[in-house]
Amino acid sequence: MNNLQQKDQDRKASGAIYNADARAVRWTGAVVCLLAGLVAGLWVAPALVPAPAIGKLKEAQREQMTTAITDGGDQRQAMIEELTRTNAKLDQIIEILGSGQVKVMVVPTENKGEEPRDGSSPKKAR
Repeated sequence: MNNLQQKDQDRKASGAIYNADARAVRWTGAVVCLLAGLVAGLWVAPALVPAPAIGKLKEAQREQMTTAITDGGDQRQAMIEELTRTNAKLDQIIEILGSGQVKVMVVPTENKGEEPRDGSSPKKAR
């Protein structure tokens, strides 16, 4: 047996931590400390926020909720007014059409692949 193997066996027998195990223990300890600090920070952070700021935030949220409700009513009222104007315009159109003052002229349209109504040949696509 060489000298290194003898030292290795002596360490195992004495229960000492190996270098690789020592690194793992150090890293594990560091990670556990960081996690503990993070949890403690998250637990303490709400206590650091001043109470009036939280109260003001809740009041602002209440205002937004009540404003949204009243805006909904205003929106419906605007829609009703717009529908009233649209109905008035439709009444005007009905009166004009009913009076016989409108002259309608139908112009045939040429669709691809269809024969024109006037009997001429269809235009060729270039």
